[in-house]
Amino acid sequence: MPQCHRHNYEYLDDPLMNEDSLKYKFLKNYITLKQKKNRKNDLDFYSIEFYQKIKVLDILDNIINESVYTIKFNNSINPYDLISKNYNNFNELPIFEQANLYYSSIFPKTNFKFKAINNQIYKDVYNLNKYLDLRLSKWEKIKSVFNNDELNAIEINDDVFNNLIKNISSSKIEYNNIIANEINNSIVQLRFFAKFFLDYDNSLYSKVIKPEQPSIDELNDDDENNLSSLNELDELKRIENDYKLKDDDNNSSSSSSLSYTSIDEISYENINLMCNSISNKILPFLTNYYPQFTNLNSKNEKIEYFPYGYYHKKQSFLPNSPFIKNKLIDKSNSCFIKSLQSDVKSRGIVITANDDLIPELSGLIALLRALNNDLPIEIVHNGDISTSKMKILNQIAKEPVMKLPKSYFKFKKTIKIDSKFPKQNLIFVNISKCIDFKYKQFFNGWGMKLLSLLFTSFEEVIMLDTDTIPLKNLNYFFETINYKETGTYFFKDREANSFLYDGIMNFFKSFMTNEMDSKYLNLDLPNEKILSNRFFKENSRHFMESGLFLINKQKHFKGILSSLELQFFKLISGSVHGEKEFIWLGQQYMGNSNYRFSNTPAVAIGEITPKDEDNDVLGKKIATELCSTHPGHLDDDKETPLWFNSGFLNCKKPESYYKDINYARNKKLSLTELRKKYLSPLSIKQSLIPPPGEYEVKYVRSNDGISYEPNRGWIMTSECSNYLWCAYDIIGGNKKEGEVPIGKVKRQN
Repeated sequence: MPQCHRHNYEYLDDPLMNEDSLKYKFLKNYITLKQKKNRKNDLDFYSIEFYQKIKVLDILDNIINESVYTIKFNNSINPYDLISKNYNNFNELPIFEQANLYYSSIFPKTNFKFKAINNQIYKDVYNLNKYLDLRLSKWEKIKSVFNNDELNAIEINDDVFNNLIKNISSSKIEYNNIIANEINNSIVQLRFFAKFFLDYDNSLYSKVIKPEQPSIDELNDDDENNLSSLNELDELKRIENDYKLKDDDNNSSSSSSLSYTSIDEISYENINLMCNSISNKILPFLTNYYPQFTNLNSKNEKIEYFPYGYYHKKQSFLPNSPFIKNKLIDKSNSCFIKSLQSDVKSRGIVITANDDLIPELSGLIALLRALNNDLPIEIVHNGDISTSKMKILNQIAKEPVMKLPKSYFKFKKTIKIDSKFPKQNLIFVNISKCIDFKYKQFFNGWGMKLLSLLFTSFEEVIMLDTDTIPLKNLNYFFETINYKETGTYFFKDREANSFLYDGIMNFFKSFMTNEMDSKYLNLDLPNEKILSNRFFKENSRHFMESGLFLINKQKHFKGILSSLELQFFKLISGSVHGEKEFIWLGQQYMGNSNYRFSNTPAVAIGEITPKDEDNDVLGKKIATELCSTHPGHLDDDKETPLWFNSGFLNCKKPESYYKDINYARNKKLSLTELRKKYLSPLSIKQSLIPPPGEYEVKYVRSNDGISYEPNRGWIMTSECSNYLWCAYDIIGGNKKEGEVPIGKVKRQN
């Protein structure tokens, strides 16, 4: 064999060459033809043309052989599949029989094990035209590189290519459906658990008498002394073993019915055992450790206390052991998750923070004093607020106010409050031991807010971000008709133009309650108002703003648990921004539509761009422009500002001034002037409600013939580290009210 032929075959001997690849087919065919016909003038193995064909075949191989992930977990069974087949009269049974049947027979047979479904999700296949067009355009370019004989050799033509791509698309959709089905089963399992143990009005706990709680004066000091005289490690082991034995007994009972014949035969302790057993399986991310609650007194000394269950002055004994706590604090051996719902009391403010957020939080605490706040404040952290920072916050909260900044007197005109600057009651809540380390990654950042809702000791919660600026005393929000009627008050986000594909939105809709939930669990179906909101109707990725919201934890507890669960599902968490949509979707997925949003979406607040001064820079626009880093929120009168986000300063990221000086908007400012502007307090003179983001028009020339009218109501800029948004009342230069609505500009007094 000639030397050149032996060298040609070395291409096929490449250990990295896949024999099923198009490149292998092409080379084998080409070499064979070259040998048979001795076509010396054909493509040279060292030519640029040959190298180009080989590289293009690699691209084509990647397109038509795109790998689709496979599911590695065992699929569970939907409880309704078992009930409809074997227990069709389930909904006719008394609740204690339903619970017993679910606990002892149905749940074990579902093969359910909670899992964080963080698998890859294929979203592009739900815009099928775009998905196919992108690949077909690449195919057209690839075809132009080869002649017909070469295409025949690799056995690819238009029809074959189209079928291969459609098959890949179908495989991706099937993969997504399997994941969605498992997510749905997780949500359904939580609905069953919530129905029997967490329903505010009609759970098993409402059917039995809770043992009377002894007061602290009734606790036996002799028992305490006896306990404290024991070796602590021995005592821990003894109680832990008792707990495990009880849990083992509970697990073994799952295989057979407990055969209760009436509710009278179910004790409070029996319900707790069932509750703990199931919750440990469907909520394994909880360690069942309570948070550590800490106050600082006037001397900045730490004082720990325990707000849950039966208060006990020996609570500090082995504080990290849930077993000791169950023994010493809650002698009814209550269900841990139920105690987080039922033992809450009063109302208060909840804020999540860490050392990096202390400067923002310091400003918020000072603001709350100016607003005459008398509500206690729980600052929830993950063990990442140092003692030194706690002391700083405590000083800001309690020391007399000796000097007020000039900006306060301008701000006072806005809030219209005669400030007394009362001392603030700060409570530091450490939840670092409350979540199993295997799951902590799901609660970094925004997820801490959801955890704080679960572990706060308040029944009525107003949640604040550290950069939220309330413009009313916070008691005002609790007195609104929205909160009084529903126990919630949520606010809408900017109506920006960011949307989900229909296929992804269909998953969100499929997770809502259906006819089976209505029949067997008596849960409400989503009403027309819910289905027509901007999230479900317009596929909007941004519906809720969570910088400030109110919720009654006790009444809406099951929805709070659901919002936590949604964190673990990438199909959901990867489709929306942060945790904010989980807060209301959690309620909806538990069959609770009794929550209330404000009537008005977020608005732009600040100062209108002066047209007469900036025409030479920004052009002569018909549209009114208001650019601000602060989304504002109005009362239901659509005029009165209630709060805004992103802090006091004109730019939350003032260090970005040195980059932003190059933008046309800042053309007339020096670097020093722009820095001063960014560090200045926000001046609120107007608010602007733009047309919603689903309205988008073609760009139209402005009156100067050079610049353009805005093509949508909200436009995000890269200024102030992407925090600056510009809002417009008119898009496309059309002043007439028609298919595209016109926004509204309001002057703020």
